Amino acid sequence: MSFICVNQGRVHFALGNYAEASQLFYEGLETCSQFSDQNGLAWCCSGLGSIARCQADYPEAERHFRHSLETFRQTNSQRGFASALNQLGHLAHIRGDLRNAKQLLQDSLAIRREIGYRRGIAESLDHLGKLAVTIGQLPLAAEYLYKALQTATEIRATAIAVRVLFSAAQLFAASGQVEPAVELLTLVHEHSATEQETRQQAQQLLADLEARLPSQPMAQLEVTSRMATIAAATPKILAELAAGLAADRSLACTDPKKKRNRSNHRDQT
Repeated sequence: MSFICVNQGRVHFALGNYAEASQLFYEGLETCSQFSDQNGLAWCCSGLGSIARCQADYPEAERHFRHSLETFRQTNSQRGFASALNQLGHLAHIRGDLRNAKQLLQDSLAIRREIGYRRGIAESLDHLGKLAVTIGQLPLAAEYLYKALQTATEIRATAIAVRVLFSAAQLFAASGQVEPAVELLTLVHEHSATEQETRQQAQQLLADLEARLPSQPMAQLEVTSRMATIAAATPKILAELAAGLAADRSLACTDPKKKRNRSNHRDQT
């Protein structure tokens, strides 16, 4: 019964029906308490934390995520523990605590790699890519997002792939590549697998970029993107990310300081 509440709550959360999702997660909490289902209780807390994050109630989100983390620690659920670390890392990023965010996300990725949970690996890589964009480490962001999109595509995790494409759009926008960013954002905004949280973020970034393109090219780009699919977009984006990585590695070969920095990064991840 608790998993029914959790799964239905996740569906409503993805659709942006936060009141309905919250009710289901709280019903799940009651059921889990009655049957001493600690893992189920932790997943319900995780869902409530996600809702609080979307509503910008960050202290409440942290409270739920930390409860989830400690519960998964007690039940020795590595998958759940890694998920809670990822959620806390994402929240720390939003709140501007970038150093803590990086550590939490790297810890989450390490556990997910250890247990071979590829869906989680793609998710952690995506969040690390987002963080690298924020920090301004764009080649590193491209590396993370390339691996995230490749993994999500291989396991056919469309919902995660859409999130990674949004992150790639953020990367393109940060590097001044407005047209590919707009194409991706339009695709993400209109795709049926896009969660409401990501759709709203895509809409906001589209509005921010609109002023940087003439109206006619913007209209043409939107029409092009409406005809695109994730399957069609993914090879192109992987190629563009790979091209950026190749250019960065070529530069690193002639720049000892840059080469040393990349070596340090590989040792950490």
